[in-house]
Amino acid sequence: MSALTTSHVRSHWRRWHRSFGRSAATAGGRNGGSRTVSSAPDVRVGASSPTTAPCRTEAAMARNLGWRWRSASSSDRERLRIYGPQPAIQRRWATTPPPTRMSDCASLGEMIRTAHDRLETLSPRNVAAFWTQAAKFLRSRSPGRARIDRVEADRLREVFVRTLETFGRFAPRDLSQITLALAKIVATVEKRGTGGRRDGPHEIVRYLLIGKNSQNKRLIFKELATVSMSTRSEFDDRNLSNSVYAFSVAKYNHAFDDGSTYFDGIATELTSRLEAFEPRHLSNILWAYANAEAVHHELFEEAGDAVVERDLLRASNSQDMSNLVWAYATAGERHEGLFKATGDHIVQLNLGPFQPQAFSNIVWAYATLGVTHPNLFKKISDHIVRLDDLDAFAPQALSNILWAYATMDESRSELFEKVADHIIALDNLTNFSPQHLSNIVWAQVTTGKTNPNLFSKVEEHIVRHANLGSFSSQALSNIVWAYATSGDDTHFGLFKGVADHIVQLSNLRTFGSQALSNIVWAYATAGETHSKLFQKVALHIVELDSLRMFQPQDCSNIVWAFATAREKQAQLFENVADHIIGFESLASFKPQELGNTVWAYSTAGEFHPKLFGKVADHVAQLDCFQLFEPQHLANIVWAYGKAKEPSPMLFKKLYDATLKAHDEFKTQYIANFLWASASNGHIGNDLFGEMAPITKVHLSQFTSQGLANIAWAYAVADLPSPMLFNNDFINACLEKETEFTFEALRQLHQWNMWQEECESDVRLPPSLQSKCHDAFLLTISQSSALQDDVVLELSAIGLPLEEEVLTKSGYRLDALVEVNGNKIGVEVDGPYHFVGKSLDGSTILKLDRLLALMASQ
Repeated sequence: MSALTTSHVRSHWRRWHRSFGRSAATAGGRNGGSRTVSSAPDVRVGASSPTTAPCRTEAAMARNLGWRWRSASSSDRERLRIYGPQPAIQRRWATTPPPTRMSDCASLGEMIRTAHDRLETLSPRNVAAFWTQAAKFLRSRSPGRARIDRVEADRLREVFVRTLETFGRFAPRDLSQITLALAKIVATVEKRGTGGRRDGPHEIVRYLLIGKNSQNKRLIFKELATVSMSTRSEFDDRNLSNSVYAFSVAKYNHAFDDGSTYFDGIATELTSRLEAFEPRHLSNILWAYANAEAVHHELFEEAGDAVVERDLLRASNSQDMSNLVWAYATAGERHEGLFKATGDHIVQLNLGPFQPQAFSNIVWAYATLGVTHPNLFKKISDHIVRLDDLDAFAPQALSNILWAYATMDESRSELFEKVADHIIALDNLTNFSPQHLSNIVWAQVTTGKTNPNLFSKVEEHIVRHANLGSFSSQALSNIVWAYATSGDDTHFGLFKGVADHIVQLSNLRTFGSQALSNIVWAYATAGETHSKLFQKVALHIVELDSLRMFQPQDCSNIVWAFATAREKQAQLFENVADHIIGFESLASFKPQELGNTVWAYSTAGEFHPKLFGKVADHVAQLDCFQLFEPQHLANIVWAYGKAKEPSPMLFKKLYDATLKAHDEFKTQYIANFLWASASNGHIGNDLFGEMAPITKVHLSQFTSQGLANIAWAYAVADLPSPMLFNNDFINACLEKETEFTFEALRQLHQWNMWQEECESDVRLPPSLQSKCHDAFLLTISQSSALQDDVVLELSAIGLPLEEEVLTKSGYRLDALVEVNGNKIGVEVDGPYHFVGKSLDGSTILKLDRLLALMASQ
């Protein structure tokens, strides 16, 4: 349709009118009772009332009300026929004449009657005034001001048709006014949603201006866009600003036949006028483009240049500047010069005239675009802190301000304390939306300004009063993430409430990959067990067609959380591994994500050779490890040792890096590296020989497990090292004697046996030796299927044997057989005892000790 016609709207209105008539005839009363309204109500002429004498004609009734029938408007006559002499009508007709201006009307119904009585003579200015006033009535908090009856609804349709027919005759001022009015009305009824009374004013207007599937709305604003484009050069700055703002409010950007849009055409006009625009109109226009998501880089770039070059900030008020930077941030348009000039200008101002919303918008804009301006943030923070109270700050303003300061790493303790104290002092948090609450606790944790009382108040509100169904998946994930990160383990009620809510949901389709990863990460970090929650998340992820939306951090956090929480979900680990293997490169993975991922698979016992191979190849090809924290490398080498993944190139790369920059590596990494190298059979003398002096330097700093790992690794490598193992080592062990775990004591027992075989004078003291020996004897031995098969075959050929024979060293032989009077020890080493084609460290150490024992007998 090239031009707007009224036939479409008329036909829709007729269908609505017939439906409205049927619904009105059977509509129920307010208290549930039924009432019947006929299409031609029976007005009982002659009925008595307290204020009028019996009448037989409408004219006589009118005379009794104090006005002349002949001079009455048609709408007043019709109303009298249908409804009779209602008291409200009596008072108005008896005391005041009908209004002549739209702004004088007291209600929407009265204005419709006024406009309808002058329908044929309505000027474009009158039409624009009508819809402007209608927008006010429809947004009024007084329902009576917007109420209309059936007759007025019919007449509203006629006024609307008249409006459509006069679009082409509107001057720029009136055109911008009516566009803005219709946009506000559309926004009002769309915000209310459907479901109201079918004969209510908002539903009537919805059907009229929006229509089914927004068809009427598109037709109306298409015509307005067409007329506006043809006359845009005649618009002054204010009218152009209002027109653009209107299309933004209506959320409609008409596309013309040539592929351009309304906002494209206006942008062309705007860029030719930037030298003359006032700051107020310019900021409003840019705000409209951002709000309408109308991307136009050239306009924003040139407008920013104009603001800086013309020094328009001096003529701007706080709202202008607030709208300006908000628009750039919302549109994702980063203009360094504009933001620097705006920040510098605000720093020099007295911030007294600034409204709280302006502060919120400004710091939010800078944080959203990541534009730093420490002086601006300090100025605003200092001003807020000096205020007597924060009662004028809406929850959204408080939320955005804290979010912005946390995002920009602007840790202003006094600001955070003041906001926290204000929130704590409130009677309740009912005015805070879920997003506000999540932003506030997130900001507190991110800046390290956690206030226990604030967290307790938010928790109480969520657990006791909040409807978790109103919380978005992102809000839920941010909240549990914040409480887990805070380190306070007293919020069991909040974690349980959120988990129970998620488990009861029919599905998790609204949860993005980041929300899912943050949630399970939070529960694992906080040590809050909830198996049903983990099961539901795992099932959801496994049932997804693909994991293409899962970023490296999501994958890492998810498997880390399941491993830490000891939630066994083999298929989940399999799917995540397959997804990571599908990456063309692992360059997008941060060092921590690589470390946490392989650590999680090893901890969960979910070994995936292809995944470990891909990670090893990636790390081995790196030029350096400057981006790796010692903990990341410690996790990686431990994981490969635990998983028995050989990866010789990886270990060679890590070995070279350790020798070059050993001062930069922490003791945990050194201990893990030596242990993992020994576990995987990388026991070349060069490695352990060169690592000995490095290890000795940090000896006093190793944990009890670190000392045990080092001792065990050198025993596997069978490399005596007096430099390392001397009285200093023994003293370090004695200082941590009470800290050794069962596994660490077993490792020290194996080292002590090796020291005896080496005839070293350095031994554990008797008390610690006894503990280590007892721990080693308590080791539970489990036979493998291969071992059972071997024992069965030996028995079948008639060889007498014993199984799991305990030796003097504490090791157990798989079997001891007697052949021709000689006793022979049998060890069955299946695939589990190998790393690739080589024996693993534990098997090497055991065989060496057993051979040494048998040789001594």
